[in-house]
Amino acid sequence: MKNNDGRAAICIIITGCLWGTTGIFSYLFEPYGIPAEMKAFMRVLAAAVLMLPLMLRRRGLFRLTKRGLVVAVIQGIMTQTVFESAYFAAIGELGMSTAVVLLYTSPIYATIMSRILFREQVTWRKIAAIIITIIGCAFTATGGDFNVSGLSLYGIGMGLISGFCFSTLSITSAYGTKTDDSVSLTFYTFVFGLVGLTFLARPWSAQVPASDMKYWLITAACGLFSGLLPYFLFSTGSKYLKNPSMGPIYSSAENIAAAAFGVMLFGESMNAWKVCGIAMIIAAVVIGNISQTSTDSAPSSPTSPQ
Repeated sequence: MKNNDGRAAICIIITGCLWGTTGIFSYLFEPYGIPAEMKAFMRVLAAAVLMLPLMLRRRGLFRLTKRGLVVAVIQGIMTQTVFESAYFAAIGELGMSTAVVLLYTSPIYATIMSRILFREQVTWRKIAAIIITIIGCAFTATGGDFNVSGLSLYGIGMGLISGFCFSTLSITSAYGTKTDDSVSLTFYTFVFGLVGLTFLARPWSAQVPASDMKYWLITAACGLFSGLLPYFLFSTGSKYLKNPSMGPIYSSAENIAAAAFGVMLFGESMNAWKVCGIAMIIAAVVIGNISQTSTDSAPSSPTSPQ
């Protein structure tokens, strides 16, 4: 695997691990009785605010090309507003474990879009990595409880939409970082996402404990560790990612991190199904890397859509 591919893989795997902290912050927010949509709004708001000092220090970061602006708008709408809405709806209808499995159908969409937009090769190893990722996520999220009786079709639809929206992050990041700084793209993604989430969360009607310093510390930490850092690292990694469809596979490390945090912090069980799922996710990353190495003869950079 080339150095750039390794750098991309490391950045996006770390991204997944950081996204795995979202459940921790969701737990810390519980005593305040804040709805899920408001948690998402506060996470994005905190991330955007935390980025402001860097943006003000380097004023040039406020500039985007036309391509960068389009990418930031799409990412803000698709990976923040629509994604959050669909994912929360799926969780409400199906429960967290099933919603997570549907979310990680994202490598399928990413592979299709990468083939169409970037002429990325679809190898049998890549297909194997996608299948193993989805099965591994299913094992890790459900712990072997595969009771699917009475599932809501609406919930399934929302889960599939959330997976599609998530897959667009890898594609748009690979496209946008060719012309714009990943810091700028990350910041404006938060800005446009915040606009959409404002209408979803309706913060003007929310009961926020404004005088509680602990609440604001939790909000800041949530914005930093599950918002700013992972999105920045994902955007940075996508700049060096040879095959954009691998982004969702690498970020499936989120499932491993979430399971580990659940065991260490909340006393959740770790059974053989979860262990098998974690092993399969790791195997998928390895197979994906082999897939990239075996296609080194392909064009070294994606072909921009016309």
